[in-house]
Amino acid sequence: MRVLSQRVGFPLVVFDCDFNNESISDISLPEGAVIYTTLSVCEVKGLGEQFIKNLIKLKPRLVVHLEAAYLDRKETLIDIMVTKYIKLNDYNTNFDISLNKLSKEGVINIHHRYYNIMGRNPLRPVSLYIWSPN
Repeated sequence: MRVLSQRVGFPLVVFDCDFNNESISDISLPEGAVIYTTLSVCEVKGLGEQFIKNLIKLKPRLVVHLEAAYLDRKETLIDIMVTKYIKLNDYNTNFDISLNKLSKEGVINIHHRYYNIMGRNPLRPVSLYIWSPN
């Protein structure tokens, strides 16, 4: 992201953080920023509701995730294989569930959600989520 920002001349702040640490909400971001994650949330087992609530504390205008989300589907053989692959590798299994729950509670507004839109690994397809706090 840093290289892309420099090449296109678009100001972008990139930072590292520990998603499991509540101090993520102490990061100095301008109110109304856009937060973007890619293939990082899916790596942290158990990351879900509290993480999303910590992001909300940063007062973003929009949050965009490109993540390999666990979807508990068993409609096709590939669905079964993806589910097994994610569980065997101890990846996050509750991010999508947490987004849905917070959306139903009116905490966030999910603007767009596109499942399995890309991915080099067919057993770990990437989904796009775009949401904002209410």
